[in-house]
Amino acid sequence: MDKEILPPSNNKIEFAFTDMQFREFSVVDVDNDGWPDIVLDPF
Repeated sequence: MDKEILPPSNNKIEFAFTDMQFREFSVVDVDNDGWPDIVLDPF
């Protein structure tokens, strides 16, 4: 099964270090689309 290669997204989410802090993250397929999603685990 070949996956479609998508162009880079122009949607960027940026946070200052004081706005959002996390210690760990998980890589899972949350929405079952076949692409890995990064889930941030807050403090």
